[in-house]
Formats: sequence, C-alpha cells, structure tokens
Amino acid sequence: MRKFELTDCSGGGSKMCCFDASYNEIANVLGEANLGESGDGKTTHEFQVTDNEDNIYYIYDWKYYQRYDKDITITYTIGGDNIEGARELASLFA
Repeated sequence: MRKFELTDCSGGGSKMCCFDASYNEIANVLGEANLGESGDGKTTHEFQVTDNEDNIYYIYDWKYYQRYDKDITITYTIGGDNIEGARELASLFA
C-alpha cells in the first residue's frame, strides 16, 4: 500500500477519478488543504499530495462554485499521472 502525504508542488496532470467525501473527511486523513480558491474560482480547496513512489496527485472540488459547510459530502476530483495510485488514494475515503 502506498503512503500519501501533503506536499507543496506545481505541475498538472489529467483527471484520474472522482470520489464523494466531505472536506473534513479528507482533512482528517491528509491535513488541511494546502491551496485555497483558484484564481479563476473553479476550485475552492486543493490538496496537493505525493506518494512514496514520488507520484503527484491533486484533490480538488472542480466547479462547485460555492462556499459550503466542511461536513457536507460533495464530489472531489483526483488529478495526476498514475491511475492506480489515484484509485488507491480515493479508496481512503470510501
């Protein structure tokens, strides 16, 4: 099993998968989001995550367009370059 942790990184990647969770569920596993609202307003929170294989993942609330209670379950997207790792990361919140 991979080990995931927050990181300060830049880059990009493709949409890998989605999962449903609350902000607080994610923060309880990974810590607080390390990026706030994007400049274009398309994301409210973003968690930049790496694994022990040096893959980078981005968990974000794509086009939710509103402030919300951090206990409400919404759909988050995982972006990155490793589909197996993204699915494993999403499974932490199943």
